Amino acid sequence: RSELDRKLVKVVMSHATTDQGVTLIDLGHLMKGATVKAQTGKSSWRAYLKECPHFELVGDGPNTRVRLKPQPSTP
Repeated sequence: RSELDRKLVKVVMSHATTDQGVTLIDLGHLMKGATVKAQTGKSSWRAYLKECPHFELVGDGPNTRVRLKPQPSTP
């Protein structure tokens, strides 16, 4: 994982009140000035997170939430 992905994981884990994750709007505020375009070249957090294997987007529009993808369990 990149440094940005590690920071995103930390923010999502510490601010998600349920397993539903955190809204994209809140995520943008919580990233404290880390602009996605400067960090990734993508136009939005949504565009970046859609391509990240560790995150999933739930819902659409202003209520879209970001959560960590469940990790497969090992026997």
